[in-house]
Amino acid sequence: MKIIFLYYQDPASPVSFPIGVGILSRLLKKEGHTVDGLYIHEDLAQAGVLDDIVSRVKECEADLIAYSCTSPSFNYVKKIASRLRLEISAPSICGGPHATLYPEETLAEIGIDYVCIGEGEKSLVEFVNALTKGEDCSTIPGIWSLNDKKEIVRNRLFPLVQDLDSLPWIDYEVFGERFINQLTADGWLGYISSRGCPYSCNYCHNPMFRKVYSEGIGVPENRMGYVRFRSADSLIEELVTLVRKYDRFFNDKIPKCPQYHIQNQSKGNFLRESWHRF
Repeated sequence: MKIIFLYYQDPASPVSFPIGVGILSRLLKKEGHTVDGLYIHEDLAQAGVLDDIVSRVKECEADLIAYSCTSPSFNYVKKIASRLRLEISAPSICGGPHATLYPEETLAEIGIDYVCIGEGEKSLVEFVNALTKGEDCSTIPGIWSLNDKKEIVRNRLFPLVQDLDSLPWIDYEVFGERFINQLTADGWLGYISSRGCPYSCNYCHNPMFRKVYSEGIGVPENRMGYVRFRSADSLIEELVTLVRKYDRFFNDKIPKCPQYHIQNQSKGNFLRESWHRF
């Protein structure tokens, strides 16, 4: 199956790489699927922008359109989805923070057929494999949809992935070489070495995510293993490889990994490699 990921970023904001899409792309490729990506960093109100998006998606000839979006970008994503539905019949699925927190609102939009809630490594792969085989996708954990009566079919969530080392390395090339060059123009590339946050700041969506996972998995918040870290050896191996490949520094977007976690477990290979190159 051929999947195209569409990610919209407000042109007033700097270009940033959606880490989740990069991991999902790598997983789907490992399953034998073909993956393409379209990163949209343009004003949809400008003449010809939506037409260009439609043309590029048509050119891809994808069997599935996969949107990933935050709440600030959702109003733009739904414009894109409704426009694509007028000319492209391929099914679509939407994931990301907004779909996770507001699945009912997301499913109500024209052009969005399924919602992937939470971390999609298990749900999306199982969904795409089932869709490829022509099997029923309505009972897959983490996937919500509408039935023939336009009623929401809600499913539980898979337990959170505890072993982050078991996940594949990020596919930074899902949006193409031109995007990589634009993304790394300042010499940096974003990275995440952990998942979850132990804090409950009142201005942050993190408590809302914990509640969604707790209720969806069916376990208390303090028992679901929400905060997780990559092992030092695995983390260093990937970063060294990426530094060599892209000749860039890497900035952890959510640096919650305690210092001792790296210092006590690593042999200094990453530091020696980094300082030698830069």
